[in-house]
Amino acid sequence: MMKKLSILFLAILLGSSLAFADVKISGELESWYRGPNNNHSTSGAFYLANTYLQVQTDINEKTELTAKGYFNLNDTELYFEEYYLKYKTEIQNLSLIVGMQEIFLGRYYKYLLASSYFEFYYKQYDFGVVGEYNFNKINILAGIFNSSAYWTGSPDNKVSYAIQTSYDLAPMLPNIDFWEIGAGYLKDPGSAVVISLFSQVKAYDITADVEYGAQNNVTHGSATTNDSFLRVGGVYQVFSDLEIAANYDYVKYNSLNPKIISVGANYNLAKNLTLTTEVVLPQYDGLNSYSDNNYYIIGLKAAF
Repeated sequence: MMKKLSILFLAILLGSSLAFADVKISGELESWYRGPNNNHSTSGAFYLANTYLQVQTDINEKTELTAKGYFNLNDTELYFEEYYLKYKTEIQNLSLIVGMQEIFLGRYYKYLLASSYFEFYYKQYDFGVVGEYNFNKINILAGIFNSSAYWTGSPDNKVSYAIQTSYDLAPMLPNIDFWEIGAGYLKDPGSAVVISLFSQVKAYDITADVEYGAQNNVTHGSATTNDSFLRVGGVYQVFSDLEIAANYDYVKYNSLNPKIISVGANYNLAKNLTLTTEVVLPQYDGLNSYSDNNYYIIGLKAAF
């Protein structure tokens, strides 16, 4: 069913694109090789990751249609996980976004390849109506979503809601290119609540950030726990084509306490073509689906 809906939507989108002059097509192709010595399913093999195609069409000066599809790793099909209309209202700086879209919960900061636990468990897409408002350097997102009890594995067709606000402090401080602080909140019809806090600062060729996420009343078999995640990361621009980066993840998940350090570098081989090398140093504290063995990832990312 998902395959048929994806093909149908793509056909509608391409047909609509022919009717409008302003069409933007972009995407990313990312191929990884994860080194051996760990028990990931992709250990010692090449595979696609974070590979997507995005089509954007301006219907008129107020309305924009966007679709973003990701390649499924198992059958190489393209599934459109995001498709929505964005409408600029008559109220200045207020837009409405209607359709399948990412639930805004965190920033999921990262500069290397491996996903954070927060991104792996909570970056999800759902059908919803979202209002976005920008005032000076403040951005506010508020929306309602359907079937977003994704952490239970069983969508319930009930409404949940989310809100996120962020603020850029840079104009208040000298020599700071960008300094964002923000928070997110998601409430499910049940008792589950997810919150996030995040901040990122850029200055003197250095970017540093911190992100925290927490969820209450998480069911793990017969146990119920309050899980949390903390990531601290940063990147230094050595010169125009080379940057070095590092991340540290500290996770409380059920009775487990993973701690993961990643260090690596990104090098621009050409315009929109980047080579990434990363070493992962995990301490999983009994998380059975992984091992404590150190391993490496090599990735090639092409953007268009």
